[in-house]
Amino acid sequence: MTREEFIKQWPQASESTIAANCSDGVASSSIAKRGPSNESVAATPGENPRPAKCIVRITSCRSRLIDERNLHDKAFVDALKMSGAIFDDSPKWCKVEVSQIAVAAGLDRTIIEIKYPE
Repeated sequence: MTREEFIKQWPQASESTIAANCSDGVASSSIAKRGPSNESVAATPGENPRPAKCIVRITSCRSRLIDERNLHDKAFVDALKMSGAIFDDSPKWCKVEVSQIAVAAGLDRTIIEIKYPE
């Protein structure tokens, strides 16, 4: 977009806005930065140095406890699998334990532990 087209479209635009959007009569293009990808951090997909059955413990630390049936672990376990932290989330490779503990107000957090057999 040229400077004239920009001013025609937005007549009240300040000079700094015009300068930021048009340079030498041509609109400047924004360059999108590449965001985080969904690729595994492992060397190859599914690679894990210890592909043995693991235990994933998810502990919800809450100032106000909830009904344990409302503690959902799927998103956490799927993220661990996608990142390569665990080999697979099927019962063959992973046992998931979910619990909660009471903490003081303002100290709410989620603790995720991965344990492999010795």
